[in-house]
Amino acid sequence: MLKKNVKSIFLAFLLLVLSCNTTKVTIDTKNIVKRPKKEYPVGEEFKILPNMVIQGSDKKAWVISPTEIRSTYYKNEKSWKLQESIEDKPKLKAPGFPLLEALYNMALEESKLDILKDSMAFMAGEKWKGVWTRDISYSIHLALAMIYPEVSKTSLEAKVNNNGVIIQDTGTGGSWPISTDRVVWALAAWEVYKVTGDNLWLEYSYNIIERSVLRDNKTSFDKKTGLFKGESSFMDWREQSYPKWMGPTEIGESKSISTNVAHYSSRKILSLMAKELGLKDEAVSWEYEANKLKSSINSNLWLEEKGYFSSFMYPNIMGGVLSKKTDSLGESLAVIQGVVSDNRATELVENLPVVEFGVPSLHPQIKGIRPYHNRGIWPFVTAYFTWAGSKTKNMEVVDYGLKSLTRASALFLSNYENMVYDNGHNSGTEINSSRQLWSVAGYLSLIYRDLFGMEWTSAGLEFNPMVPSWIEGELNLSNFRLREAVLDISISGHGSKVKSFNLDGETYLSNTLPYDLIGDHTVEIILESDEINSKINVVNSGIESPGVPQLKYSIEDNKVVLKWRPVSEGYKYGIFKNGELTKIVEDLTYTDNLDSDKTSIYSVLAYSENGIESGYSNYVVTNYSGGSLTIPVESGKYLDDRLVKNPRSSRTFDNYIAIRNSKDDRVELDFEVGKKGLYLIRFDYINNNGHVSTENKCAIRSAELDGEFVGKFIFPQRGGLNKKVGYSNSIELLLDSGKHSLALFYANDDQNMNIEINNAELGNLYILPIE
Repeated sequence: MLKKNVKSIFLAFLLLVLSCNTTKVTIDTKNIVKRPKKEYPVGEEFKILPNMVIQGSDKKAWVISPTEIRSTYYKNEKSWKLQESIEDKPKLKAPGFPLLEALYNMALEESKLDILKDSMAFMAGEKWKGVWTRDISYSIHLALAMIYPEVSKTSLEAKVNNNGVIIQDTGTGGSWPISTDRVVWALAAWEVYKVTGDNLWLEYSYNIIERSVLRDNKTSFDKKTGLFKGESSFMDWREQSYPKWMGPTEIGESKSISTNVAHYSSRKILSLMAKELGLKDEAVSWEYEANKLKSSINSNLWLEEKGYFSSFMYPNIMGGVLSKKTDSLGESLAVIQGVVSDNRATELVENLPVVEFGVPSLHPQIKGIRPYHNRGIWPFVTAYFTWAGSKTKNMEVVDYGLKSLTRASALFLSNYENMVYDNGHNSGTEINSSRQLWSVAGYLSLIYRDLFGMEWTSAGLEFNPMVPSWIEGELNLSNFRLREAVLDISISGHGSKVKSFNLDGETYLSNTLPYDLIGDHTVEIILESDEINSKINVVNSGIESPGVPQLKYSIEDNKVVLKWRPVSEGYKYGIFKNGELTKIVEDLTYTDNLDSDKTSIYSVLAYSENGIESGYSNYVVTNYSGGSLTIPVESGKYLDDRLVKNPRSSRTFDNYIAIRNSKDDRVELDFEVGKKGLYLIRFDYINNNGHVSTENKCAIRSAELDGEFVGKFIFPQRGGLNKKVGYSNSIELLLDSGKHSLALFYANDDQNMNIEINNAELGNLYILPIE
């Protein structure tokens, strides 16, 4: 009561004062000194000095001490000061380059802040509190296994489900098998073993990887191309890297370079692990699988005219056409993991397009899409590209990567998730987080992987330093653990050629230290400049691909008439039929004879005036007659309670058949074809168990034709799409003329990432003759 009365008295007094004060108060707005607005123009020049970064005339970051940096990059001056203890971690000394030392300390601190206190596992970043398979795996692979081996183990264990397989996090169409890059877990697990020599971890991780890979072999392997299907690794926001028309089925049917390098790596690692475990036959078998996949990657995805890989191959139904965009992460990993020959690796690293501020996730950019993966630079991708530069002895690339990430980390005062590709700003992307785990690991990898040239091999820790000429003075890294040894490493000189390598003051005839080294040791490396000529492909940041045509068709007098709207004035258009370029036209229509005995697939792409290609248009399927069959699923055999009438969101079928994840769930359909030949078989269906861009409820079913297993049908989530009825993947089968029976059923290895919900509703079965 007293508080209420005091408040009332105060308010009454205040009103009285205000009512008595009749003096007019004016504010002189003309003479207020306004703080100039900070501008972030495209292509603003920057330079790196030993103790500061300068960008333009009004942005700089400078070192106060090894534990403090200040920056005027933002509207108000800000600073970073070390708060966490990092004494237990390797210590960098760079007296001639204090900025490098301070940024290294900042990265170490942020790595500690990215450890969840409750679980002692890595979170993905300040705004991403969860433990994510992809994020932790790349981060551990880049650098964190070296300094956090136990936290790395805990993090990796957190991404294994109760059935002992690697978890594919939520994603397009309901996660696995639309996305299949969960196998990057193997990169991290193998790195942890090499760092620790822990045989229990080796056996545990071998079994996890093998179990996961065997499921991928059965569900995601495409026999026609010898590649694995699945969305690009890391670039998992559909419209950011794929044409808008591509839904989850089409993305799941594509074959990306980054995901296939991950699958290659997992099989190569299984072979190496098997050797360590004494499993000779398994080692040979997995190495054979890895080499087959390597051959398929090089023969199917390499763009000879570009000198690098295609980001992805479109679904087989389109005839195996390739995207002409890059996937910078996949390209870099292909070099690091040995997918390409030495000559091709050198060519790739020199040809991959990059821009002033860093390595864009893809190139050329997609017009009209807000920056994130598209029109975005991700520091961990730049770090992998820099590592690829080290592998190929490309000093231009190492120089570029060090400058790119040093600029960003110093000016931003944190290792941010991404930045806009044309002005290097950390504001303006879809979402951005400070102390992003893989960006932190990326900066640490510059020190460990590039400057000190560390490579954990089967024989030991190998050193192949790469030190650009602008990094002044000696570099020293102390308290660095090599299993049971503690190293104090110093590097002097510039270049990539090792002039001398001393261990404990004595000449050492190898640059690889064995794992059985014990105790404290000093390593002294003296470099000398070599005369290797290297180059880098820095391009303008304004390069965009044309818009993707929207294709429609009609059948008129036994002719196929294709039509599309103009992408831009003066553009030409390529007509593709069954994957082959038929004609280049300037018109907005094209007429072809209708094939009477087979299905034909058409798509169109646009060519800009300077020859840049668009993505391929949506494909259209002609000739549903003349041998094509449409069979309502309700006409088949199934459990009595699975027929559902009047399906929601469907205009293509009157009734649907519900499939559920139970052992007795089975659908059988009989059909007859008039002649022997190749056929595509697919369903239309509904799966509204989650949004098209998230969740983990993609439905999976095994298929048998006449009692023989022929593959898996995948029914991704489509919730959130305007047209919620979609097509499943297609299975290509050689059919004899006559009667056949197709059966769908739920097998043990059809379990999705959700485990509990694995449902869809089927409408029609389509059987399309293609040859």
